[in-house]
Amino acid sequence: MSNIHHNRVKTTIPAADMADILAAFQTIETKLDFLVGISPKERRGLPKMRVRNKVFTEDVINAMRYAPQFLPGYISLAELERDMELFEQLNELLSILRRLSQKMEDTQILAGTEAYSTALVAYQAFKISAQSGMAGADTIFQGLRENFLNHKSKQKVKEGDDPEG
Repeated sequence: MSNIHHNRVKTTIPAADMADILAAFQTIETKLDFLVGISPKERRGLPKMRVRNKVFTEDVINAMRYAPQFLPGYISLAELERDMELFEQLNELLSILRRLSQKMEDTQILAGTEAYSTALVAYQAFKISAQSGMAGADTIFQGLRENFLNHKSKQKVKEGDDPEG
């Protein structure tokens, strides 16, 4: 039986695939063990690499290659090139990660919406069955209603979410 809404997500992740995916994420974390975290304050204060800054930085790298005699010894071309290479590598990985993350979030939203919307319709069916005097329906309905009302009191329910509505 299909859910009430257009059921766009009709799958789960098999346990073996889930284990493989988690292992792949662990491998990625292990391979990227040099990644660092910075505070929001530090993030705001750092100069960011943008398209224009990148072109400028590439121009400086080229100038450093062809005219190193003008630079003090404490400026390292090798370090600058290493930083640029890492920036490019991470940029490529982040592009893939952002695309995958967005699709995962969208799919999670759809799956959650389908599950919750169907649960609300089923709740209404239990309510109608209880009101009609069907044996056992009232016990189920009251249990579901109590659970919902307890949850509702802990967080504000958006308009339209109230199954009593």
